[in-house]
Amino acid sequence: MQLIKDPNDFLKRKVDAFNFEKEDAPKLAQEMISDMIKFNGVGLAANQVEYNGRIFVMKPESGKPFAVINPSIEKVSATTKLDVEGCLSFPNLFLYVQRPDKIEVNFLDIEGKNVTMLLEDFEARIFLHEFDHLDGITFDTRVSKLKLQLAREKQRKLEKIKNGWTKRRFTDSIR
Repeated sequence: MQLIKDPNDFLKRKVDAFNFEKEDAPKLAQEMISDMIKFNGVGLAANQVEYNGRIFVMKPESGKPFAVINPSIEKVSATTKLDVEGCLSFPNLFLYVQRPDKIEVNFLDIEGKNVTMLLEDFEARIFLHEFDHLDGITFDTRVSKLKLQLAREKQRKLEKIKNGWTKRRFTDSIR
């Protein structure tokens, strides 16, 4: 399993329903959770690892990471919140995205059992971000072109700083 980064057409692809008869849900979920943790993420969707199935993993603020399979959003609150988001497939890009602050969701767990949850704030944001991925929607499309352009400029600066730091550390270490 390999994390893909923008630009990659698979990130814009709506994935098919997860098939429990053809796939090993516990194994796939564990691989995705391991990758999510390895990359310091709080969510990882199938599209991001070029897997064609409606599955994502998420890590709530308190609690263990878990898999969400064939999810649906049943209710969303009328109230929304503007907050910052990042994405493992868009390194160093951070955007303020408006999202509902409460949602009621339905999905299958790794054993195929139905789960209904009420999620709020950060957990709702993670779920909605990853749910969007499954439909081929990336968070950069949820903001204005001007906001995206400004964020891309910051992204380039961050990458220059990180690359410069890496070069300095490497050259210092060989002296």
